[in-house]
Amino acid sequence: MFTSLLAASLLVGCASREPAPDAGPGIKAPVLLKSTDLRLPLDTYLFSPSEQQRMEEARAALDTVCMRRLGLDYDPGPVGPPLGPRSLMDRRYGVTDEAEAASDGYHLGDRDPRTRTAPTREPLTDAENSALLGSSEGASADDGASLPDGRPVPAGGCVGESTKNLAGGGRLGPTDPVRKANAETFKSSMADARVVEVFGAWSRCMEKRGHAYADPFAAMSDPRFQGAEPAPDEPEVAVADVACKKRTNLVGTWFAVETAQQEKLIARNRSTFDDALKSKKEQLSRAAEALGNSR
Repeated sequence: MFTSLLAASLLVGCASREPAPDAGPGIKAPVLLKSTDLRLPLDTYLFSPSEQQRMEEARAALDTVCMRRLGLDYDPGPVGPPLGPRSLMDRRYGVTDEAEAASDGYHLGDRDPRTRTAPTREPLTDAENSALLGSSEGASADDGASLPDGRPVPAGGCVGESTKNLAGGGRLGPTDPVRKANAETFKSSMADARVVEVFGAWSRCMEKRGHAYADPFAAMSDPRFQGAEPAPDEPEVAVADVACKKRTNLVGTWFAVETAQQEKLIARNRSTFDDALKSKKEQLSRAAEALGNSR
């Protein structure tokens, strides 16, 4: 439901005709390392992992109400524990926690989706599948989609109805301009001369430690480190990565540049982001109502 926000693309609407703003020359970079608790300006308009979890729980509750309205005894089971980064900033600039690097390398420990298996459950019947997801042909209630007893299935099934109810007619989760702004400043900040320079310093630092990578993402995307468990030498590389980030103040520099870009972008498109914040608050309010009614 909540897709990755790091796909590089341009802003839409009033913001799509403008490139991400330059961060300006007078940026003073704070000395930073751990990124988990940092907040970029756009984070106000995005959904944090805990907010995403709340939305998932609300949708499951609404799915259940819809299925029971259709006469089906449906239990979605508990929403699984959170997976992935602990915050929006946790791994935005790569691994930044030395203890995590020493323990798990570039993996995410007990939050790594590669090591977590979905809980087993009884398969849904054809009627349950049709009610939950809608017709396999994509038919809606208006097209005659119905259960064997004749009860009409909502367009898109109960999942479609729940998503629509939470989204309020828009898109569930952050608005498109927010998603795309978040991706664009991530991309454009990496092209800033100050970030390019600190990447070079980081790369030279890593090379002195016996690890040749052009930038932090080349290290974390090393094919050797993509297995379900950390590779034998992965923690060593990740610890060196964090040490070189600290030595070069990579996180502080990058964070300062991207913060400045996002602040300018928001100021330049204030009404777009005001609408995005309104949408987020309304969705979270609907989720709270759905969860309150399910108890």
